[in-house]
Amino acid sequence: MCTAFVSFDPGSAVPVLLLAVRDEYTDRKWLPPGCHWPDQPNVTGGLDLDAGGTWLAVAPSTGPGGEPVAACLLNGFGHTAPPQQRLSRGGLPLIAASGEPITSAWLERYDPFHLIIARPSGVRVVSWSGSRIEDHELPAGLSVVLNDGVEGRAGAQPCPPYIRATMAARAAHFRARLQAVARPEPADEPPDVAWGQWLPIARGDGYRRTTRQP
Repeated sequence: MCTAFVSFDPGSAVPVLLLAVRDEYTDRKWLPPGCHWPDQPNVTGGLDLDAGGTWLAVAPSTGPGGEPVAACLLNGFGHTAPPQQRLSRGGLPLIAASGEPITSAWLERYDPFHLIIARPSGVRVVSWSGSRIEDHELPAGLSVVLNDGVEGRAGAQPCPPYIRATMAARAAHFRARLQAVARPEPADEPPDVAWGQWLPIARGDGYRRTTRQP
């Protein structure tokens, strides 16, 4: 299960904070963040060596107003694409980082996903169920995006109850912990300083999953 927390504070010097954990398909080969795509030399991200895409892409300036953009991908539940037409979802963060809009015209070739598109002026989550596209603008404050969508409210099928319960427990634990400490404003400092009290929480906070498959 992948989990992403997004803190949006329009009045902050750092309006958007994104914490994401990728813990699916961990056996896939990958390379650390870098400029891996010659046709997008300004984009930084980790490289999926199986399909050539990424799960998190960052570009210094693109899209409306030339704002920086970060695009983070989570897999979703729903209807999968036909195998003979399927495209890797890892290409979606690169599309978003280029400034190109995500539209329903060609999404039938992708398995379900949730794509966080973050800019200093606001954060959107584009969700595709395999048959329907939804576009959510996140409010100010702390939001969580799970494999079952924004705040786990997509209600997608099939999603086994124990998986939904596990996602909800993880979201509740980390939301409470992040809200209980000061929101950082990362600057040009070492991570241990820049991320303040959020860093040990982001590193796992000693959390252990307790919900088990029946």
